[in-house]
Amino acid sequence: MGALSLRWRFLAGTWLVVLIVTGLFSFMLYKTQRQEYMEGVDVRLNAGVRMARCLVGQGYHDRIADPDSVSPEEYLSIVDRYNAICRTTGFHSGTADPASMPVFPAPATR
Repeated sequence: MGALSLRWRFLAGTWLVVLIVTGLFSFMLYKTQRQEYMEGVDVRLNAGVRMARCLVGQGYHDRIADPDSVSPEEYLSIVDRYNAICRTTGFHSGTADPASMPVFPAPATR
């Protein structure tokens, strides 16, 4: 078996260059799309945190010392408001219809 002809060497070199360029382009596209997706997730999470802080008030978490620190009525009131806002704004996982998304559970009765 002899060496590859010039035609086959040129063809193999061309395919190698095409594969390298395609691989680099795909990797750069993936990184860009991933970064944009993560930035979108960060914005939504930040909005959710700000919304939750506005719903419960500034000192809500500071006054919680044990499970009995928040009355069931107050907890349910907060959960109802949060669920209503989430349904209205479409703030959910993005994979299902907001009306079919589970709501926050009521506190367990003792």
